[in-house]
Amino acid sequence: MAIYTDLIYNIVQYLRDNLAGETIYPEERFPISGRVPERNILIRDTGGTEVEVLENNTYQITVRDTNSPAAKKLSDQVYELLQGDAKTNGRFGLILPSTVVNGVNISSIQTARITAIQRPESLGKNPDGLSEFSINFQIFI
Repeated sequence: MAIYTDLIYNIVQYLRDNLAGETIYPEERFPISGRVPERNILIRDTGGTEVEVLENNTYQITVRDTNSPAAKKLSDQVYELLQGDAKTNGRFGLILPSTVVNGVNISSIQTARITAIQRPESLGKNPDGLSEFSINFQIFI
């Protein structure tokens, strides 16, 4: 079960390492009150049962920005980082880096395959007026 719950933090760290300066949150750490950054990336766990834990995890990544073309461009960068070239059948053997969360070390993990379920898709504007693009990924361990 630890891999299932911790994998989201490895994904966040990988994106932070490769998208310097971007604000990236796992869902449970997204600011509920106060000012939400006008440009941000939210990652949420969207599936996989306990039985599937070591085989198939799905995640939704939502990119938000005040500028729709900028949100699209950033979502394309996220897609390429995790999926690889759109002509391939996913990225194989990617090592997601270790990280520390609340003083707890989370080990790096090598994925068997990461594959996008679809290309970045516009969700329109959220209630705060931010343009949103969404990508869903399956991650096989």
